[in-house]
Amino acid sequence: MHFNSGIPNKAFFLTAVGIGGFAWEAAGPIWYESLKASSSEDQFQDFADTTFRKAGELFGVGSPSSRPC
Repeated sequence: MHFNSGIPNKAFFLTAVGIGGFAWEAAGPIWYESLKASSSEDQFQDFADTTFRKAGELFGVGSPSSRPC
């Protein structure tokens, strides 16, 4: 197993489905930027907070892509 399996994969899936469209249009960039901004010391809540912040930065606060699923 690697650190990107399991719960993070499920969270990405739920995010992509919740946003809709193609995963590479919104969920993908949010996840990519969040991974770049995270450290190995981060906990799940830290990553959740980062994805929420990155969604707002990329797509605007309150946009469908920046709302929690």
